[in-house]
Parts: sequence; structure tokens; C-alpha cells
Amino acid sequence: MSNSIEVKKRYEIRKDAEIISADISSHNNLSVLYKTSNGRMKILFNQKEFDVPSYLNADFVRWYDESHLLVVSARTRNPTVVENGLLLDSRGKIVSKFKLGDAISNIDVDINGHLWIGYFDEGIFGEDPLANEGLVSLSKDGEVLFKFHSSIDSTKRYPIDDCYMLNIDNENQCVWACYYREFPLIKLDLTGRVVDNLSKLPPALCGGMALGKSVKEEIFFILNSYSHKDSLIEY
Repeated sequence: MSNSIEVKKRYEIRKDAEIISADISSHNNLSVLYKTSNGRMKILFNQKEFDVPSYLNADFVRWYDESHLLVVSARTRNPTVVENGLLLDSRGKIVSKFKLGDAISNIDVDINGHLWIGYFDEGIFGEDPLANEGLVSLSKDGEVLFKFHSSIDSTKRYPIDDCYMLNIDNENQCVWACYYREFPLIKLDLTGRVVDNLSKLPPALCGGMALGKSVKEEIFFILNSYSHKDSLIEY
């Protein structure tokens, strides 16, 4: 067996760029959000380069479908910017704008085109009613479909203080979330109903910043936990 690895270059980001976010579509197309040396924010989308509107301090890119891209700012501290999410078409034109709440830690899109958003502590304990929920789901028109604290944990027995990890399993039509302070690993269906609660993660895995899951098996991959910095752990 040969030990050689074939490397095939598909895209190249300019050398002066700082990559901020990236995402791969279901058809293995890549999108990248990056900042140039002069501070301009740009997007590589469908192998074309577009400027991010100067008023949006973007932090995330996510494929909405194969011809639309979601560009999101985590914060809404700028009082002149109400909508912190933009939906772009394949020409880089703004199709719609969204108000997605302040202090976004995670965002993804499910198979129905609904946005799932987790928030960190500054939003959860701040003045934004969406972020106060810890975890929400929105339609493509911005309608709130699910609110964690109001829908599931109204007694605040198991509150989300900071949504560390969020993963959408479109193959099995469910959502996995793990959050501070107790770090439970919970499974919800795409309506927001809790399907399973796998209890608290082992201490060595708490504090992870990214969560992946095997499609066929109950195997999870957790990145950069408190005890395993810069490591990817299989659980």
C-alpha cells in the first residue's frame, strides 16, 4: 500500500487573508468568510468573491441551500443595525434580512430550511428576548418556531447559561445541543421536542467548542474541551 497522499487544490484564499468562518454544503461546495489585511470582509461563495456589506461585522457563513448563503454577525451592539443576518443569492445580492438576536455562539440550518441558533452568556443574561431563550429555531421568514427556556425549561431547572455546542443531524432529523453549566447532551427533534437526554458529559469532555456526530452510530466528536485543548475526542 502506498503511503503517498494525493492533494487536490480546489480553492485558494489570498495569502493576506484571515479566515473567520467556513462551511461545506450537502453537495460539498465550500464557502469561506475572511478578512483581508486592510480589514475588508469578503466571502468566497460558489467560487466567486463578494464583499460583505460594511455595516455587518460578520462572524459566520452557513449554506442555506445550494444557491443561497447565510451571513451572520454574532452581535447586535450597533444600534443602527437591527438585522444581523443576511441571505445572499448566488450573485452575492441580498435576498432577505433577519433579526437573529445578540451574542450568537452557534448557528446552523436544518433540512426544512429552519435556522437553529445558540447564544452565549452575554445574550442570555442581556436584554435581547431571543437570546434570553438560550436556544431558538426560526423560519426563513424570521418567525420564531421554538424557544428553549419558554418551551422546555420554563422553571429554569436546567437552564442554558451558555450554549457551547450545537449540531444538526439532518440525516436523522434531529438536533444535538450541549451547554454550560451542567453540560448535558440533549437530543431534540426538528420541532424542538426533547427526544433523549444523555445526561451530563464526562468531566474530561466538558467545555468543548464544537460537536460532530457519526450519521450511522451514536458516536460523537468533541473539539477543544477544557481538559483536551486543541484535541478532537471521540465519545
